[in-house]
Amino acid sequence: MNLLVLSYHDDDFRLLTQYTIPTLNKLIKKQVFITLLYVHPEGYNIEEIFKLADNNIEIRNIAFEKKKNYLCFAESFFEPENKTKIINILEEILIEKTFDIIQLDSIIFSVFMQNFASLSRDSMLIYRQYLDEVGMVSEKFQSYKLQIFKNLNVKKLTNRLKSVLEFNIKKFDFVITSVPDVIPDYSYSNNYFILPDKLPQKSTETKNKLHIKKIFFAGPLYLTETQRSLLWFINETWDQLQEQTPEIELHLYGKSEKWFTDIITKHPRVFYYSPEETDLDTFLSDKGILLIPYSRPMGIFPEFIHAIQMGKVIIAHTEAIHGWGLTAMINFMPARSRDQFIEAIMHIYKKSEIQEYFSKQILKFAQEKIDPDYLTNILVNFYHLLIKNEKHYE
Repeated sequence: MNLLVLSYHDDDFRLLTQYTIPTLNKLIKKQVFITLLYVHPEGYNIEEIFKLADNNIEIRNIAFEKKKNYLCFAESFFEPENKTKIINILEEILIEKTFDIIQLDSIIFSVFMQNFASLSRDSMLIYRQYLDEVGMVSEKFQSYKLQIFKNLNVKKLTNRLKSVLEFNIKKFDFVITSVPDVIPDYSYSNNYFILPDKLPQKSTETKNKLHIKKIFFAGPLYLTETQRSLLWFINETWDQLQEQTPEIELHLYGKSEKWFTDIITKHPRVFYYSPEETDLDTFLSDKGILLIPYSRPMGIFPEFIHAIQMGKVIIAHTEAIHGWGLTAMINFMPARSRDQFIEAIMHIYKKSEIQEYFSKQILKFAQEKIDPDYLTNILVNFYHLLIKNEKHYE
C-alpha cells in the first residue's frame, strides 16, 4: 500500500509531533510505504522531525513564512505564494508515484482538492481528523475577549476554516475521526470511520458477571447510524425476545439526543444511562452481551474496547466489526438478520457454558491482541478494505 500524508507543524495544533509521526512510525512497520509532505514555519529546525520519524518514511518539506500578525500557522495556507509552493511539490510527488490513499491530517490541506482530483484521480482521499481544528481556533476567541483586533481576526479565521470544512467534507472518500462529537455537524452521514488516536485506559474490572440477561450497547448514541440500527433492532426483535425470555433487558449508554432516548425507553425493559450520571465501568459491571446491530464498518469506539477487556460477550453484524481481528464463533457470535440476532441471543442464554466460553475467548483476545499496535492494525485493515472495494460507501 502506498500512502501520501500531508501534515504541518504549528505550536497550536501540534499535529505532526503528537499525532502524525507516531502513527506513521507504526504504519511503516505494517508494509505501508509512506511519503510525508510536511509544511512548517521558516526557521524551524526540521532535523528534529527527521529524528522522530522512521528512516523508511520519505519526507518532503516546505517552509512558509509565519507573519507576525498571524494568530496561527493555518492562515499561511491562504497566501497565494504559499499555495503555489504546495501545488508545485504536489505535482512533483504525484507525477513520480501512484498512491492508493492520500491522507490529509488537517482540513486546511483540502484547499487543494481540485489539484488532488486532477493529479491523482485513482487515489482514495481521506481526512484523518485527530482534533477538532475549528473548535481549537474558536477557543482562542475566548482568550481575546478584551482585545478587539485579535477578536475580529479569530472570528474571521474560524469562519474561514468552517467554510473550508463545510465546502470540502463531502468530497472526501472517508473521514477517519477521533472526534465523533463533530460528526453530526457534517452535512453527510455515511462516509466516516471512528478510530481513537490512542487506546483508552484499561478498565480495572476484568471479569464478566455471567448469566445476567442484560444485553447492552455503549457508545455515541447521537450518530444517525447508531440510532437507526438500534431502533431497527427493537422494532424487529424486542417483542419476540420478551416472549421467549421475559426477564431480558436492553441497556443503552452514551451521549444522546433527548428525542432518541424518549422514544427508545418507551419500550418495555429498555433503559438509558447518561455518561454524566454513570461512569462506564459501573455501567458495564453487570451487563452481559454487547449488541452491535449496524451493518457497515463504523470503526471502533473506546466503549467497545472497554467491553472487550471486561470479557463481554459480543453479538455483531460481521461488517460492523471489520478489521477488529475477531473470529466468528470463537470471539463473537455473527448475526446479519432479525432471525439471526434472536437466534444468537437465545443460543447464548440457552446454556451457561456457552456464555462462559465466549467470555473466556474475548478476554483471551484482549490479553493477546489489544496492544499499542491494535488501533494501527484496525486502520490498515480498513485501508485495505477501501482499496479492495474501490468505491464509496453508499
